[in-house]
Amino acid sequence: MNFLQKLAGGIDTTQALHSLLRQPELWVDNVVTLRHFAEGKWQNWFSLDLLPHFRQFTFGILARIEGEELGGVEIVKVPPGEDWTSGASGGMDYYFLSINVAPGVSVASHAEGVMLAPGDVWWVKDEAKFVNNSADDFILLAVVARPSSPGTYLPEAS
Repeated sequence: MNFLQKLAGGIDTTQALHSLLRQPELWVDNVVTLRHFAEGKWQNWFSLDLLPHFRQFTFGILARIEGEELGGVEIVKVPPGEDWTSGASGGMDYYFLSINVAPGVSVASHAEGVMLAPGDVWWVKDEAKFVNNSADDFILLAVVARPSSPGTYLPEAS
């Protein structure tokens, strides 16, 4: 595969999902923004008190890819029967962690596609389309980052 690569799998996201579901007020149009670009600089919206697991996941991904720059970070909810397409990454790479996934959720980039499982981390080159053909909300953590050596990624954990 040239546009999708699985970097890790089996990450326990149960507590993170629970903390997120207990705080529905954090959602704005099916997105919880944890870090965004505004007024020419990165604004850090991480809340250690509200969503500490997502901070851990984000920096775990950065460590895995030996990231040298962190871009935007969002939690995205895709309702059943809907899809979501990642936007432009400003020359950085996209990484996704599946938080809540049921059978029938897939991601595609160019002509490549895979079915997703809970706790999977994927690198996606360019834009990706996530399709939720399941009966439950699909929730993912989207992290935009620049690895220290572009095009070089660590092998999947065994």
